[in-house]
Amino acid sequence: MVHDKWRPTAAEENTYPMISLVAKLKALKSIVIAWEIRKKKDLKAKLEEVEKNTHDYFLTSKNGILSYADKELIRSLLPHKEKILRLEEETWKLKSRAI
Repeated sequence: MVHDKWRPTAAEENTYPMISLVAKLKALKSIVIAWEIRKKKDLKAKLEEVEKNTHDYFLTSKNGILSYADKELIRSLLPHKEKILRLEEETWKLKSRAI
């Protein structure tokens, strides 16, 4: 990602180095911001999928009784949910420190 935006262009040869650096940093900043937004959307979609799957397993169980296979599936989904929630919490902590 950085390598593609950092290559010298023909227009940069006749300009001051700092002008080139500022332009490259602005382009890199916009790419990083887009990546961050895309990452947040992906994490949110994964979290919704995990919650939907666990909810579906509970709905399909008879009288709230889950089979061993269903319990194992739910146990395999919970670490993913916890990881995503931990990442969100760390993000909020970092944002609150920055403010």
